[in-house]
Amino acid sequence: VFAPDDLEKFANGTARTLFRRHFQEQLLPQLAQSRPKLIALSINYLHQALPAFELAGLLRRQFPAATLVAGGGLITSWQRPLRQLNLRLPPFDHLVFGPGEAPLVSLATEQAGREYFLADAGNIGFSPDFDFARLGEYFSPEPVLPVSSSRGCYWQNCLFCPEAVAPVHPYQAFAPGDFPLLLTTLSKQHKVRNFHLTDNAIPVNILRGLAARRDDLQGLRWFGFVRFEPILENGDFVQQLSQAGCRMLQLGLESGSQQVLDRLGKGIAVASAKKILSNLHEAGIAAYVYIMLGTPGETEADAEMTLDFLEEQAEKIAFLNISIMNLPRSSGMLDDPAQYGMTEMQLQDDRSELGLYQRYQVSGDWDRSAARRFLHKRLLGSAVIRERVNRKPPMFTSNHSLFFLNGLK
Repeated sequence: VFAPDDLEKFANGTARTLFRRHFQEQLLPQLAQSRPKLIALSINYLHQALPAFELAGLLRRQFPAATLVAGGGLITSWQRPLRQLNLRLPPFDHLVFGPGEAPLVSLATEQAGREYFLADAGNIGFSPDFDFARLGEYFSPEPVLPVSSSRGCYWQNCLFCPEAVAPVHPYQAFAPGDFPLLLTTLSKQHKVRNFHLTDNAIPVNILRGLAARRDDLQGLRWFGFVRFEPILENGDFVQQLSQAGCRMLQLGLESGSQQVLDRLGKGIAVASAKKILSNLHEAGIAAYVYIMLGTPGETEADAEMTLDFLEEQAEKIAFLNISIMNLPRSSGMLDDPAQYGMTEMQLQDDRSELGLYQRYQVSGDWDRSAARRFLHKRLLGSAVIRERVNRKPPMFTSNHSLFFLNGLK
């Protein structure tokens, strides 16, 4: 977690990252050739913050007359404290929250005015353009194009998720009948066969559209996040998804306890999840399952149910990610902390206005520390669970798991 003062140190050059030399010797000379008037940085993750502000400071000194803009997921996550405290983040001239297309057009056409905070809730078309990308230079066994069939989350009921309380994007989706055509067009245009569907969760009607056009999608491969939706209990439909190029689905189960799932607002039945995992396995679609221990109100008995679920279903799980919950500062659980056994609420970093997560104590003995001990001793103590966790490809991320499926037992 960073305080604004930390970010300013990297922006003014008194602190530096290992990227400084690359910025100065390679990136800035390339930018200088185009004499930019407007420069926008997309900052999506915490680990990008320090180099992004370092780069912004270098850009400000190199191009003092240029307009500097920051946007992206991380900046949008800071929207509430930035607005409430009217904080500025030097050296940026503007911050964009949410979709950036319309604000950037306004800035480029000098119609944005002097407002520091910019946002636009209007509908944006889905027209990806990858002509800029030299796909062969990306660190990946094969090129993969990221494509979204929707923006926002169509569920918005998970109480631990900021999307349910303060969604970044108003939900909108591609026309289901047209989305397969987009994939085939991009495949021919860029000579790629791999697609990462970057939706929060691929909508059911998009899945139906892909299954219906499975003959047109022969030779393509795609993967992405989905919910444990009832339609996936239909084995014939899952087979059609496989025929349409689906090679891996990422599924956030979180827990093997029905009580925990109900408390979190997941809208998942444990029995349904088992059936879906069986269908995916039979169809040759890899299941990348996500588990989250230490949610408020969870008990050790709930965690034992998760252990039992994972051991029972291990054969049908290709990859497994297990984490300890960090409670976002924008969470529906904070509306009534006592209901979930939470006490002593405070930001995890008291000095930082930009903290993303909430620290809390629980009334019982089962807290995040206890959950972490359970993870290491009980879950990772299970040979079959540990083997699934360790399948994550070295040097790559979950998004590259598609390329390592043939090596699985």
